[in-house]
Amino acid sequence: SVHLLSSDQTADIYITVGAAQSTDITQVLSADIQKRLEGVTGVQVVHTAQPEEFHGQNFNRAVTASYQGTWSTQQGTTPIFGVFAELLNTSSGQSAFIDYSANSIAALNAHTADADSMTNSLG
Repeated sequence: SVHLLSSDQTADIYITVGAAQSTDITQVLSADIQKRLEGVTGVQVVHTAQPEEFHGQNFNRAVTASYQGTWSTQQGTTPIFGVFAELLNTSSGQSAFIDYSANSIAALNAHTADADSMTNSLG
């Protein structure tokens, strides 16, 4: 796993790669979201896209789900906006789960190109 923070500390990306428990990418994404949000309240998925082909060297399917809410920590609460993404190789069973988030929609949009570049590099 890797967790990177933007230089202005308004956005971050978390990536973990491993064996998927299913070849249904939507089920894999749902399980990874549940695992990522374990113990977290106030965050809800607002839209899940249809799975699509991904033309990478390591993965051939992709799906995303956007979310928003309030992230609660011991230091207080912070608004959060983000996108969960799952890449899957249906032959090998390897998957990559990506959580790209920011503290505002403007920050999310400002760092989208960086997040897309990171995601595509996994391909």
